[in-house]
Amino acid sequence: MRNFLPARRITPDERSLIPGAIWQLLLARLQVSFTPSRVWMNRIHRRSVRAVVAEEIFSCRDFCRTLAGVINGLSRRTPWRSTCLVKALAAHRMLARRGIKSTVHLGVKKSDSKGLEAHAWLSVDGSVIIGGENMNEYSEVTSI
Repeated sequence: MRNFLPARRITPDERSLIPGAIWQLLLARLQVSFTPSRVWMNRIHRRSVRAVVAEEIFSCRDFCRTLAGVINGLSRRTPWRSTCLVKALAAHRMLARRGIKSTVHLGVKKSDSKGLEAHAWLSVDGSVIIGGENMNEYSEVTSI
């Protein structure tokens, strides 16, 4: 259990997000592994249409920053592989449940050794919150 806990002290806001984040990371991993992409892409689109843009932009930014920290921190500690797509889908679901509109972006780049590489990132109101560390290397193929 020590391996699961972060080195720094977590805030009460972060602590309240942990159970839901673990659950959403697991669901996203299963969805990506066992569901055809056209099915989960349609589900994301329907969820995005229902979500509304948050009115309180400052509390929304704080929440998004906190959620991104929790998702990224937990994804390094899960027993399953939490890829950029899994993290983006998990965060998207958690934001949609709170009525915050977000966009999942999918991109590709050509790699000498691997052929094509894919990457996913999540943005809220134009600000990337998940997967933004190397998104400029990828050409966006679609956004949902």
